[in-house]
Amino acid sequence: MIKMQTPVPKILILIFTGLITLHPALSQTPQAREQKARDLTTWLSKGEYEKFYQAFDSMMQANISAEQVSQIWDAIQMQAGAFQKILSVREEKKGNYNHVLTMVAFESVSMEIQYTFNEELQLSGLYFLPPKPPPGYKNPPYDQKDQYKIIDTVLTDPSGNLPAKLLIPVNAPSFPMVVLAHGSGANDMDQSFGPNKPFKDLAIGLASKGVGVLQFDSRALKQPKSIMKLGHKMTAANTTFPDIKNAVALCRKFNGNQGPVILLGLSLGGMMAPRYAFEEEDVDGLIMMAANARPLEDLIIDQYEHLSAKNPALDVEEMKTRVGVVKSDTLSEVIPSNKLPLDLPAAFWMDLKKYDQVAIAKELTIPILILQGERDYQVTMKDFNLWKKGLEGQENVSFQSFETLNHLFLEGTGVSYPEEYNTPGNIPEYVIEVISEWVNKNFAE
Repeated sequence: MIKMQTPVPKILILIFTGLITLHPALSQTPQAREQKARDLTTWLSKGEYEKFYQAFDSMMQANISAEQVSQIWDAIQMQAGAFQKILSVREEKKGNYNHVLTMVAFESVSMEIQYTFNEELQLSGLYFLPPKPPPGYKNPPYDQKDQYKIIDTVLTDPSGNLPAKLLIPVNAPSFPMVVLAHGSGANDMDQSFGPNKPFKDLAIGLASKGVGVLQFDSRALKQPKSIMKLGHKMTAANTTFPDIKNAVALCRKFNGNQGPVILLGLSLGGMMAPRYAFEEEDVDGLIMMAANARPLEDLIIDQYEHLSAKNPALDVEEMKTRVGVVKSDTLSEVIPSNKLPLDLPAAFWMDLKKYDQVAIAKELTIPILILQGERDYQVTMKDFNLWKKGLEGQENVSFQSFETLNHLFLEGTGVSYPEEYNTPGNIPEYVIEVISEWVNKNFAE
């Protein structure tokens, strides 16, 4: 299996999964396996992907190409920064298998690559392990624990349950409730990135001000097999909307249908929020944070070009070629995912090509709040201004941008890059106040 997770947020990168085939490696010495791991890592760092591919056993070669290896490595460097050096190599025995763990330093984080070899010293298992987040998260200063209680619960679904959490105001018989919808990837309910937990900040801040909140772990994190079963039919909608619908229903049930339910989406979750509201008609308002108004493939190019200034190893031209396939009239389900951005299936891109989020938002009559960090390099002010232009004159829509905030709505200075997400912080209280005041204005009894 090849698996890659990183702590740095990106509206683009989901989770890379494949098939793992493990064979005990008993005949080589630890020194031989460790040297092979060093060689493999060196080939990756030098872009020698064909040589890396030739080290696979037959099962691995049947499930991933050299080109896909290139895309995975580019995606890691896009988020973690350029490769720096090998820090350490160690062997770890688990059951009958000897895994070689190679700690690699990138520009903004360090992470381990786990190699598993068969008896012929061929690569039969490969994991890109997420780095452990540095310590540093602290509850925000606006946390008022006496104003809310926490209830652990689950979202029940035939394809697998998801852990969830309700933050409930204690001084009101009924109240508005906000469902937090993730950005892309395998996210926990706090939308954790490094030491930062933006959804936890939002939940604490809003609950302290009398607004209920529901958080839940993403399906990609807790039930990845249910997504893998979708195969080439996977889309942004069918991997997220069922869970949002379950979350909304749980809020209704808990609150006895007495208070409004508002959907808050971050990044890709914000982009998809108007479509969810239009199709399901079960939410009373939308909050869209760092939501792109442009097509997703346009953001991919912008992000690659932005990050390539510090990371020349990113293959911008290759990504432009893949994006060109998405934009062409010939895009169809017969095109393999390894010819498309981020190795996502054609159905994913075909579905999004039919979706105009600005046009759909214009059809909605429910209250909408659109928030944007002006230092966000992932979803930029281009998008915010397109939202404002496209929804001009819509009395149900409000806008607010914040000069010093990045994609996580954390404060900073200068040009934003991924490494800044490793600096501990909290969403500022003024963002919480903007949201809570909008909720009270539109949904107060």
